[in-house]
Amino acid sequence: MGIAVRVLVNPVEAEDVLQEVALLLWERASHHDSSLGKPLSWVVALTRKKAIDRLRSLSWRPTVYREAIGEWGGRSHHGARRSCARVSRVG
Repeated sequence: MGIAVRVLVNPVEAEDVLQEVALLLWERASHHDSSLGKPLSWVVALTRKKAIDRLRSLSWRPTVYREAIGEWGGRSHHGARRSCARVSRVG
């Protein structure tokens, strides 16, 4: 948990990442190759990677929302929300 919290700062997001990692470990445990390293190293690397992915995802979303608001010049935020929802579904 410490790795995810250090990367994300937000403990709630870190818990979500840990749950995702636990599921991946459960599904992929049979694929681990012990000649490539210890299982703990694999868990740490996977946790760090997923936390960084989540951080990038979280930092991208507000940018899209601000850009969508800019399309309407501040006249109506309802259209911007619809635009962001469409982008979120696609991405």
